Amino acid sequence: MSFSEYEREFELSVSGLNRKISLLGSHTGEQKKETVRGIEEQLGYAREMIRSMREISAKKPAYEPKIVSYEKNLEKINSEYIRVRDNLVPTTFVKVDKNAQLKDDIEKKEYDQKTRLLVDHQKLEESRQRLQDTRRIGEETIIMGEDTLDTMKKQKEQLLHARDQVFFIFFYFEKNILASHLLKTLFFP
Repeated sequence: MSFSEYEREFELSVSGLNRKISLLGSHTGEQKKETVRGIEEQLGYAREMIRSMREISAKKPAYEPKIVSYEKNLEKINSEYIRVRDNLVPTTFVKVDKNAQLKDDIEKKEYDQKTRLLVDHQKLEESRQRLQDTRRIGEETIIMGEDTLDTMKKQKEQLLHARDQVFFIFFYFEKNILASHLLKTLFFP
């Protein structure tokens, strides 16, 4: 696989990790265990993608800053996962009264809302980043277009100057040919 393919796989893996981590608190029992197992597998897969990218970067050092950024991002995700996982209370079946159950339901809804807000905020942040990248590319394109236009103007001036010189030379030769022909007719009738 190429470096860009590994990047794509890594980004998909990170996206899946963020989604699973944000949903981890709302899962209970067996579903929570499966989610934890899935997160740990995906973390391992993301680490493997970074290892593969690092092998490629040994041949092309220009990729190194990206890899460092990916490693920091993965460390941050891993820390967030550990924080969320450690804050989860193991589910036990305890008889609770209706008020406690209502309170738990309200807290769960608030947590779900916070999770949705975090996911939405992350999507907005990604969109903002894409817009900034698009703007940057547009500005770079404008600069390149201006440089190309300047180069074309200079080339046009060079071509016009060359054309003028060709016309001058052509006129000079034509004048010399006429003069030469006139001299021949005068001296060698």
